Amino acid sequence: MNKLSEEWVPILLEAARTVTGRRAGLDAAYLLTGICARLPGVDEAIVLLPDDQGRGVPLAGTDWPLFDDLLAFRADEDLCGTAGEGAREAVVYADLAGQAGRWPGLARIAAAHGIAAVHTVPMEAFGELVGTVVLTSREHQALSAGEIAFVRGCAGIAAAGLLADAVAETLPSAVLRLTRHTAQQDQIAVWQAVGMLAAHRGVDLPSAEAMLRAHARDLAQPLVHSAERVAEGGADEIAGPGHDTRILVVDPDRFAVSCLSDTLRAAGFDVTAVVSAAAAQTAVPPPVAIIDQTASGAGDLIRALSEGPGTQVIVISPVAVQQAPPATARVLPKPVHPSQVLDMVRDLHPAARQAA
Repeated sequence: MNKLSEEWVPILLEAARTVTGRRAGLDAAYLLTGICARLPGVDEAIVLLPDDQGRGVPLAGTDWPLFDDLLAFRADEDLCGTAGEGAREAVVYADLAGQAGRWPGLARIAAAHGIAAVHTVPMEAFGELVGTVVLTSREHQALSAGEIAFVRGCAGIAAAGLLADAVAETLPSAVLRLTRHTAQQDQIAVWQAVGMLAAHRGVDLPSAEAMLRAHARDLAQPLVHSAERVAEGGADEIAGPGHDTRILVVDPDRFAVSCLSDTLRAAGFDVTAVVSAAAAQTAVPPPVAIIDQTASGAGDLIRALSEGPGTQVIVISPVAVQQAPPATARVLPKPVHPSQVLDMVRDLHPAARQAA
C-alpha cells in the first residue's frame, strides 16, 4: 500500500469533509467504495445495508451491473455481512465455483462477472453495525490484514456519517446541543484529572496533561477514559514525568523542519515545529529543544533555554557561526541528517531514557 500513500491523503481529507456535512452519508458511502476500489487486488466495491428481512439493500457501488446482479442472483443472502448484528468480522469467500452448493448466489455472480474472491468488511460506528462493504477480486487472493484494517477504518467514517444523518434528522434542534454538552463534560473531566495528576505527581499542568494524553494513546482509548481512571484513584497508573515526550524544533528551512519532525514523530515524540524563535514561546519548556542557529532570534532562545532548568538544547550550527552556543548545549554541525539528530535526542530525552 506504500505506493498509494500519496493518493490517500487527499482522499481521506475529502472523506472527513464529506461526513461533516448534513445529509452527506450517501456521499460518504460512494466515496468509501471509490477508496476501496483503489486497493491492489480489489476490482469493485459495493456498500450494502441490511433490511428487516436480513437482505442487503445496495446503497453505493462502483459497478452498477454487478450491483444489480448481486440482488438478481440473491448473492447478498450468502454474505455473512448482511446476516445481522453478529456479523462483525471481515470474511473472505474464495473458490466460489467449487462452493456452489454452499453459496449458490455468489457462485452465479462469480461466473457472470469473472470473480474469483469476495471479501466482506463490516461498517461499524459507535458500537453499531450499520452495513457491509463487499469487495470483489478477479484474482484468487486474500487482502492483507493491513488492507482489511484500512477498509474497516474508512468504513467506520462512512458509517458515522450515515448515523449522524439519522440523528440530525431525528433531533435537528438538539443534536448540536447534545454534542456540545458531551464534549464540554468530557473536557471538564479531563481538566479535573490534569489538576489531580499534577498535584499527585508534583508537576506543572502542561506536563500532567502530556502524561494523561500519553496514557490514553498507549492504551488506545479515549482521553476521557484515562481522566476517569485518575478520578477513580488510579493516578499511580499514569506514567511519571519521564513520559513527557515533547520536543521543540526551531528551523527556518521548512523542508528541513518537516523532515526532522516526521522522523521524531515516527519515533514516538510529540513535536512542535516552528521557523522562528518568536513562534516558539511556551509556558513550560520541553525536555528537549532542537534549534538551528540561523533561525530568527535563535541566540536568545538558545541562551534562555540553556540557562533554565529541565531542557536539553541541541544546536544545529553552520560552519561559520557568529556566536558560540552555551557550553551546556550539544552542537551538531550542518548539514546534519535527521537520523543523527534522532540519535542525540535518544541520548538526552528523559522519555527515551526511561523507555530504554
